[in-house]
Amino acid sequence: MRDGLEPVCHQSRPDPLALRGRLGVSFARFLGGTRSLLHGLKSKVHSYPEISGNPYYYAQRLKSDALVLVCDFGGGTSDFSLIRFERRGTRASATPIGHAGVAVAGDNFDYRIIDAVVSPLLGKGTQFKSFDKILPIPQHYHASFARWHQLAMLKTPEHIRELESLQRTSLSPDKIAKFVEIIRNDWGFNIYRAVSDAKVRLSSVPTTNFVLRLGELDIEQEISRQDFERWIAHDIARIEQTVDQLLQRESVSVDEIDRVFLTGGSSFIPAVRSVFETRFGVDRLADGEHFQSVAFGLALIGLEDDVGPWLAQSPSS
Repeated sequence: MRDGLEPVCHQSRPDPLALRGRLGVSFARFLGGTRSLLHGLKSKVHSYPEISGNPYYYAQRLKSDALVLVCDFGGGTSDFSLIRFERRGTRASATPIGHAGVAVAGDNFDYRIIDAVVSPLLGKGTQFKSFDKILPIPQHYHASFARWHQLAMLKTPEHIRELESLQRTSLSPDKIAKFVEIIRNDWGFNIYRAVSDAKVRLSSVPTTNFVLRLGELDIEQEISRQDFERWIAHDIARIEQTVDQLLQRESVSVDEIDRVFLTGGSSFIPAVRSVFETRFGVDRLADGEHFQSVAFGLALIGLEDDVGPWLAQSPSS
């Protein structure tokens, strides 16, 4: 692309039409080259399910055959796989036994902190006046605010008008004003970063000081691990239920599990680890590269002579 643009860009005052034309030609050549490259690689590209990376990475560390429960805690879901590994010299083969997942993970835990600490200062739980009635502020605004992938949807002219209308009739107009200010200024990332940092600290200390200053919003509040565990208790119960149902469905007892492999950021949370320590004991728990085991495992699979057992299967296969 650079070669095609240089004749025009080196002019003291490039002609915009000529520059646009050269750019179009150069970009078309770039796409053509990319297509040719992908066509040449087509026979060498394989599709692996992401969760394959974790067990394969862990399998390289096993010294003997084992039935392993692989627990992958991501941002939006927690996934659990029962896999039987067998050592054959320097190689490890794997037979999948069963899998289960639940839509509970890091994002849910962030949501609980925002909902308990931040949202009440932005109007959650307050009231507004409608004619001669006093009504609660609609919950969906703060529910969307506490979920990062829905937050941006609040910054639409329609939602802003609705919130400004609520502010005028609110019994706590200052709080709604702060809410609107945060949405208008796209400060969601700042909030989620502060919340995530507090969550991480609570994995290693019993209390942490949560500090957040954005515009008129000024929060400085101590959060205890006990508070956090109370907020996420329902989420933890869903993880427990999912694991128990997987073992029951596959007729595998707790005693039959040789190792439990935990990976992902949320596996550091004491309440999450307690689920597995209580069932399997500390000695059977193993950790890996919590944020890189998927990438490491998939890269190692690519070096195998026979990648068939690890390939993603189509629904019909």
